[in-house]
Order: sequence, then structure tokens, then C-alpha cells
Amino acid sequence: MNSIFRRSRRCSASKRVVAATGLTMMLLAAGCGPSVDPEIAKWRDQLLLTSEPSGAVGIVEAKEHVKEAGDVVLQAQVTSGEHAVWESGRAVFAVSEILEEEPGHGGEGHDPSTCPFCKRRQAALIDTRAMVQVVDEQGKVVPMDARKLLAIKENQQLVVRGKGEIDSLGNLIVSAERIYVRK
Repeated sequence: MNSIFRRSRRCSASKRVVAATGLTMMLLAAGCGPSVDPEIAKWRDQLLLTSEPSGAVGIVEAKEHVKEAGDVVLQAQVTSGEHAVWESGRAVFAVSEILEEEPGHGGEGHDPSTCPFCKRRQAALIDTRAMVQVVDEQGKVVPMDARKLLAIKENQQLVVRGKGEIDSLGNLIVSAERIYVRK
């Protein structure tokens, strides 16, 4: 009887140690997410919206609107067909018109950048590409990769509110004031 009692006490003590260790690990894990650089956090607080702005238009319509007024609310997808999407080390990236999915096309795991059908559709819409840039108070492009700065990736849909202009080649360039990332 004495050995059963001692074994029972040892099991109880072991269970308490395991429970305490588990609780400690859960508490540590809850507060130990990846930390964000304070500079990036400042930019994200300044730029990223929590709700989608109304009145967003596609690239073709935005180009027409920019000719009349500089302000634009653009809806687009982070992609550029066969061209580079990102400018390394700078908060500049390419976007394209959001193409509506055809019934029976796409689905889970679909990647428009590797799909021959999507590539052909995108190539046909050559005039539907634009550049988005994040600039500081002096109008200079922020020297930080847009993927890191905004936590965005290729093929995500965005709504960008900002100042638009048409460059000498007819491309739409939007200096982002606020960005909403569609989930």
C-alpha cells in the first residue's frame, strides 16, 4: 500500500510538472509572434485600411479619370503577366486589371502566372497594367521592398487610393496614400 501511495504521489507530481510546462509554453507562444520592425509598423499604420473604400475602378477607367483629376481609387491585382512584379529594395510594384474567372476555370491552387489560358487573356489586355508606388512626404519612393512593407504577395487583389498620373509611355502610375488588401 505504501508503494502505491508513493507511486500515486509521483504521478501527480509529474502530471503537475507537465501541466505547468504546457501552460508556460502556451503563454510564451501567444506573445512570441514574429515581431515587426517599428519602421514597417509605422508605414503599415499609415497606409493599410481595414475596410474597402468605395468607388474603386479598374485600370482602364482609372486612366481616363486621372486625365481629368489626379485622385484615383483603383482596384487591381498584384501581377504583371510576364513582366517583373516587384522592384527589389523599393516600395514599387506592378498591378493588372482584375480578370473575372471563367466558369469552370481556376479554383483552389490556381496560379494565373503559370496558367497558359490566363497568360493569353492578360497579354490581350496589355493596356491594363499599372505601377503602384509608396512615397514619403518628399515624394520619394520608400526604399523598402513592397512585399515586406505591406505584407502583400503576387496575385492578391488590392484597392489603392492615391494620386495618379500617366507617364510619357501612357502607363498609369499611382502614388499610394492608402491601400486595402482584399482577403
